[in-house]
Amino acid sequence: MSPPLLRMVLAAAFCASAPLVAAQEPDRVATTDEEMSRSVQSPGASAAEERGVAALPWRQSADGYAGGPDIYLLPDADGRLRRVLGFQFEDFQRAWQARDESGRAALPRSTISRFALSGAADRQSARLRADVEVRLESTGWTEVLLGLDSLAVTKATIVDGADDEFFSVGSNGRALSVWVHGKPGDRRTLVVEGDVGLRLGGSDQGLRLEMPAAVTSTIELLVPFGDALAEASDGSAVRVESLQGQLGRQSLITASAKGGLYALHWRPREAEASIRAATMEYEATHRIKATIDPGRVTYDMSFSLQTFGRPLESVQVALPPGAVLAPIESSSYKAAPVTDGASVRGDEEGRALVLVKFTDPENLPPSIRLTAEQTSLEAGEATAREESSGDQGTTQEELPLVRLTAPKLIGAFRQSGMVAVTVNDHLLSRFESDGAVERIAIGDLPADMQEGRPRAAFDFGAGRWSVDVRTSPSRRRARVRPRYRLHLGPQGAEMEVEYEYRIVGGRTFKLKLDLREWEFPEWSIESGGSVSLAGTWYESGILSLPLNDPDAAQVRLKFTLRHSDESTLGLRKFALPQALDAYMLPAVVEVTSDPSLQAAPRIDQSQGVALVDEPSLESSLEVAETEATADEAVSPKTEVQRLQAYLPTAVVAVDVAPREREVRIERHVEVNIDADGANVLQRLDFDVRYQPVAELALRVPAELFGRQRLQFELNGVEVADAALTWDDAPDDAAGQRNLTLSLPRAMQGELRLSLATRSGRDAAGRRRNLAFTIPLLAADQDAVTSSAVVVAPPQMRAALAANDSASPWEIDLEGRRAGGELRLRADGEVRELTLVVADARTEAGAALVVERTWMQSWIAGGVRQDRAVVRFWSATDRVRLKLPEAARTGEVEVRCDGALIAAVPDESGTLEIACGEGRRFHTVEVRFQAPYDLHNWQTMEPRPVALVGAAQGGPVYWQLVTPAHYAALGAPPNLTPEYRLGWHNFRWGRQPVQEQADLEAWLNATPSPAPSPMTSRYVYSGFALPEAVRVTLVRRAWLFAAACGTL
Repeated sequence: MSPPLLRMVLAAAFCASAPLVAAQEPDRVATTDEEMSRSVQSPGASAAEERGVAALPWRQSADGYAGGPDIYLLPDADGRLRRVLGFQFEDFQRAWQARDESGRAALPRSTISRFALSGAADRQSARLRADVEVRLESTGWTEVLLGLDSLAVTKATIVDGADDEFFSVGSNGRALSVWVHGKPGDRRTLVVEGDVGLRLGGSDQGLRLEMPAAVTSTIELLVPFGDALAEASDGSAVRVESLQGQLGRQSLITASAKGGLYALHWRPREAEASIRAATMEYEATHRIKATIDPGRVTYDMSFSLQTFGRPLESVQVALPPGAVLAPIESSSYKAAPVTDGASVRGDEEGRALVLVKFTDPENLPPSIRLTAEQTSLEAGEATAREESSGDQGTTQEELPLVRLTAPKLIGAFRQSGMVAVTVNDHLLSRFESDGAVERIAIGDLPADMQEGRPRAAFDFGAGRWSVDVRTSPSRRRARVRPRYRLHLGPQGAEMEVEYEYRIVGGRTFKLKLDLREWEFPEWSIESGGSVSLAGTWYESGILSLPLNDPDAAQVRLKFTLRHSDESTLGLRKFALPQALDAYMLPAVVEVTSDPSLQAAPRIDQSQGVALVDEPSLESSLEVAETEATADEAVSPKTEVQRLQAYLPTAVVAVDVAPREREVRIERHVEVNIDADGANVLQRLDFDVRYQPVAELALRVPAELFGRQRLQFELNGVEVADAALTWDDAPDDAAGQRNLTLSLPRAMQGELRLSLATRSGRDAAGRRRNLAFTIPLLAADQDAVTSSAVVVAPPQMRAALAANDSASPWEIDLEGRRAGGELRLRADGEVRELTLVVADARTEAGAALVVERTWMQSWIAGGVRQDRAVVRFWSATDRVRLKLPEAARTGEVEVRCDGALIAAVPDESGTLEIACGEGRRFHTVEVRFQAPYDLHNWQTMEPRPVALVGAAQGGPVYWQLVTPAHYAALGAPPNLTPEYRLGWHNFRWGRQPVQEQADLEAWLNATPSPAPSPMTSRYVYSGFALPEAVRVTLVRRAWLFAAACGTL
């Protein structure tokens, strides 16, 4: 919304809210614009106050309520007026101002449209006048920066300005600025007069000024040379005009300038000609990097030469006083000290001379780079004094004054440049300059000279100059970020300590640690070579660690401590180690315990410790896992509890208690079947955690201990009879006897107890393929899971007995192997394993063994479709199916393992198919349809598809699908309904727990189109299908009618 439109909306809001204004003081009068304008107190006053914007509150009528607050209505984002409680007029005024100013956020507050600098120079200085035109772009007070930081102002005037507008030092602390106010479009004319000193170098003169950012900037300067040459630092065009004045011939220099640092140089033309004629020589620009370390100054000097087109074979460089040339190699020139002349003393300073010879004098001379080092300072030697402090481990040094001067190139008629001074981080510094040198901002240096973080920068011209640097050692400051890992075990407490030191200032010769009740058992410290182990000493709880590098800025330590307290249980308090002579940051404390212990930090008993806000945060602490052995537990990773220590002398309190023993048992059974019975190997795997166990309590079935000698093995070692203790009498009610097995010692971890037995079958059982039961060994604690592997020879076939509906065993399809192997599994405790073993060489043995069955009867549109899916095991590659009477009159679809098989039943309804490879599991599917009419009340009896000669077993499901307006009454005999009560769409009632897709996946059947969710679907389960499945169907309307009649 634009500002004018916003004002109109807000004004309308005030008008609309006039009748709702609740409270006005009876004698209150409207605030006038004049009164508002007098409220301006400072340049920072708001624009709303400056303009005198005020609300005119309306008086209440005499009978109105005068005790309540003013009520304001403001438009919301949709333009609707909303009542704003507690809203004052000042709040509205500030909101209006903010919205008014938001549209101008991208505009500058002021613009300098013209900056004209004029004046006249003499031999030492120049008197200047600056005419400035300023345009205001916003309301309120505005600061206009004019630069001119090196101008000594003698007069400053604001033409046609307000009385309260004024000049000041700029916000950057250097530049001249002016504070003005008004409305957008107002203009101010500023006049500033003053003097500025010139930069002198022989006959060369110049001035240097900080120019403001203006639309147009011009300079007109009258210089005392009749025929002058002039140049600008930014390379802009400079025009020189010779004039005849009262003081003789002069030159008028006219130039255009840009904002920022601007330098203008001029000299008489005849002076340049005489210099060239006398010296032939060149102009030099310096770039010097001076690095100050304790007792040493290093110079890195680069020189750019301008020879004005004349060849130059060599130059002589006078190094700074006391500096010695360092070797340097270059393919463009060779530099060597001058030994015959020793030094130059033109200004009473001893300077070593360096002769630089160019390899190709005819070409333009390349840039020269020299490095030099000065080690004798001030009086010749540094008065460094090391005092090794016993408490601080630092050195106090009294360092001399460092005087920096520029090198000189002999024969150069003009030299200028920049100096970047870098001071060692361990030193404090103060700079004092003298002569033709000026300190500048580090940002004004070229990018390559800003590398290395210089502490000061200077710009110098021709003439003598120096910079005195007074240094003193900085105070040593060390910060430590600690990390503690406290581990509680049966043998005591250990702590892994990590310290990360950050050291600035001074020198550090050793680190001191107060271990506070902790012992340093192993002289092993990980420090990355920072600590000298040879000088490490430990006395009275203080650990002293000497450093190999006293100037190291970062040190990392890692070591392990052991607590002297031998007690392991109860409330224990641990004082954390402390780094002496250093500021310790808040520490992370990680508390872990041995799996056999339970540790709970007690914040109420601790000192300087708090819980971390994120207790679930994963820790970087690595908890070692104990290797699994016969005598030792596999220790799982324990929970890490994270604390924060915010005091250097923190104390952590932990309540330590033993964990209760946990035992987990898994049963594994291996059955190897032969003609007379089976060899059975039973194994109980004990996982004993937290506390060891000294004996195992077992329950042995009567069938085992009454028929044969039992030989146990523990972890592969035979158990002696002396370790077995039987109860005096067996438990006749349970048919078992209690046995106690004493272990050779208290043991923890994984224990494997195995027992090999023999289960036989009598002749009658072998002839009739009867089921036989294998009794299982048990412990006094129920097993979590049980698994069995049954292996039969090729001439025999074993299957799980299916006549016991309460059996917890089921076939493990995931773990099945090829051949005559059967894998079973069960959840929870089992007492026995019942198998059916058949001779594959007999007709019964060659017949099929059914594992699971699913039948479906689907009635829709006057047709009933029956589908039978059977998963079975066959010793041969061919099987026979017995189809019901309803399947003999129409087409029958038969699939085996998903493949469609073309087969025609004989007159008796028997269908023989080939399912491929024998001695493996297959899935056969049969589907057929027949006409079927539904009545109001009727009974249906579908008959299942039978596998000729099969031994029935495994679970059975029958699914019935009818139209939605039919319901099934009751359940077929020997079958149990599978359902849940709940909502489906908008219907409450019985909902099946198995759908067609679930049953297809269960038998690995071919997926087919599923019934509509709007149909009525019933699922029944059992362990054997009757010859006929009988169920009664009735219309739901009859059920409703019968229910109404009953009511």
